[in-house]
Parts: sequence; C-alpha cells; structure tokens
Amino acid sequence: MKNKNDNFYYILAKYSIYPGIFIMIGLLIFHFYPKPNYNITKTTYINISKSIKISNTIANNTRSKEKIQSIYINNIKLKVYLAKTPYEQEVGLMKYYKLPIDKGMLFNFTQNSIHTFWMAFTYIPLDMIFISKNMQIVNIIKAYPCVKNECKVYTTGQKSLYVLELNPHFIINNNIKIGDRVKLF
Repeated sequence: MKNKNDNFYYILAKYSIYPGIFIMIGLLIFHFYPKPNYNITKTTYINISKSIKISNTIANNTRSKEKIQSIYINNIKLKVYLAKTPYEQEVGLMKYYKLPIDKGMLFNFTQNSIHTFWMAFTYIPLDMIFISKNMQIVNIIKAYPCVKNECKVYTTGQKSLYVLELNPHFIINNNIKIGDRVKLF
C-alpha cells in the first residue's frame, strides 16, 4: 500500500523538471538570439588625468573666430560651428555647458576614414552623426559626458569624412536615421 507522502514526492519529482527545462530553453534562446549590430568596433577608455595639459591649453587659449555654416538634414536647417583645423577638432565642444537646439559642430576631416571621439571635458551628452564623403549618414552614436577618470572612446566601423555633433535626442526627435542625406550650404 502506497503512502500519501510517497505519491507527493513522486509528483514533485515528475513535474519539477519542467521549470528547469523552460529556464534552459530561455537561456539558450537569449544566448543565441541575434544581437543588434551598432557598427561599434570596440570600447576603449582613455585616462583623462594625463589630459589635464589639454584642458589647461583649452582654458588658456581662446578659440578662433567661430566659423558657422548651414546644414540640412531631412529638410531641417541647422547652424553648425566648423572644426577644420587639428586644434579645433581636438577641442570640439569641450567646455560647453549647453548648446542651442538648432546648433551643433561639424568636424570636416581631410580624409575619408574611421574617426574616434572622446568626451573628456565635455559637459553635455551629444548625438554623433558620421557622414560619408557622398554626404550620406553611415552611423549614429549617442555619446555621454565622461564622469570618471577614464573616458570612453567612441568610434565606428564605417569610414566618414564628416562627423556632426548635436544636442541629445535630436536624432530621435527628428527621425534621423542611417542612410539619410545631408546637405551643406
């Protein structure tokens, strides 16, 4: 004659394997499910304590008279500061605490190649748009201010001739996407 407790342990052993199987299936699906490709090749960090010299140079030098150019993305007109010289490109939007909504900075490089950026001494988050030599958006990155002693380096696996830095959420608010065309005036 079977005991009531024997029946309980039999049922427990028989049905307790199912939750384990479901958990294993879930973990396998999560592990092998395709991850989105953001075209970011790697994450690198730079120690900014070695960059204090750059910050002091920026603080002691005034920027040359800012050059402004009009740019259109999806029929949205922006006024952008131009960063053409190596010094202007190194400084970028460092030491900016705010950026007008219709303004940004356009980095005009001499070579169509893979460019890297960091956010040391940049106090506002930025949307970065990487633009090819044929004026098409090839990548978009959200960059955040560096709050630690080490700063993340932002790069993309796509070659670009221009990089446009804008206020955060500009891309989302204006439905900007990879493949859109950019016009300079």
